[in-house]
Amino acid sequence: MTPTETRHGVFTPILRGLRAEALDCIQANLAVLADQQGGSGTHLALGSALRFPVDSTMDTRLSEAAEQVGAEVVQRWDDADVRDLAEQHPVLYVVADAYELPWVPYAGQQHMEHSFLLLGPSTVADAYHNDTQWGAVRPGVWKIGDTPLPRATAFTLEVRPTKLDPAAVVAANAAAMTGAVPAIEAYVQGCNEDLPQLVLDVWVIGRSRLLHAAWLASVGLPAEAAERQAQDWLSFAAQTYVAMRRAQRGGPLTAPIDTELHRLLHGDVALAQDLFVRSTVNEALCSVLRLDAVPADGTLRDLPGYNSFKLVDVINRVEDRLGMQVDPRALTAQNLRDPASLCRLFVAGEA
Repeated sequence: MTPTETRHGVFTPILRGLRAEALDCIQANLAVLADQQGGSGTHLALGSALRFPVDSTMDTRLSEAAEQVGAEVVQRWDDADVRDLAEQHPVLYVVADAYELPWVPYAGQQHMEHSFLLLGPSTVADAYHNDTQWGAVRPGVWKIGDTPLPRATAFTLEVRPTKLDPAAVVAANAAAMTGAVPAIEAYVQGCNEDLPQLVLDVWVIGRSRLLHAAWLASVGLPAEAAERQAQDWLSFAAQTYVAMRRAQRGGPLTAPIDTELHRLLHGDVALAQDLFVRSTVNEALCSVLRLDAVPADGTLRDLPGYNSFKLVDVINRVEDRLGMQVDPRALTAQNLRDPASLCRLFVAGEA
């Protein structure tokens, strides 16, 4: 039986609400379960971490989902007859070989790990969104009848959403990306040695950066720079794919790959550091002035309870948190005018 697309009362609305274009093929259906059990938008926390390298393997994605959205594995079956399991478990998260999954364009074309949800013995839901050389795949639900399914790894999961502390996450991201600089340099130096792997890496990074920007926006953190960075990664993904196809036909590279890769990866480091500085400044202002949030507009003098003594306290706290001291010559009226200029002062000091 050829898979027939259908509608599911529970899962179709969830699929429509996902940032599916920002998820890889393992994350996509963890995201469905996150929103099904945790509420709409829960899946965005899967983008909270900013890391290099980005590991998109099944075990890593499951570990991240446990930490970020509280998705805990209840049961796991390896090399399982998933259709038999589906008789007893109404929702299974399954990871199988895409080569043997007839509703995706990889069927009969490419071997790769791919996730889906098995909703009983004859219905699958899959949130994957991608365009491939064999056709497009979009989130949907399919009736598969008695179509054979490969033996696979299957899970039942329970989601108990965790409340992430955005300030702590941003601090961890800055530390991780700063610590990744040696790995970044080594990776860039060898980037032309395996173009197919580079294409996959850049594709995964681009999606992870897009999901990170969506998470930042969802928790009220500045997301514009992250969104621009993500779009640059997605454009670079197209460039690397074209370069790979030309190389496979014996042609020269279309443009220097390593230069743009270096720029983007170091842009990720700068983005993480910038977000940490901005978060630290806002946290200090809220703590010293006893604010719930720092307004997006207005000057420092407009903030309730503000005075010069408290500004000194804010500066001292930020310097202590960042482990640095601002150049006294930079403490000008212009740099101390509003929250945004204060953030820029410390960003420049970190550079």
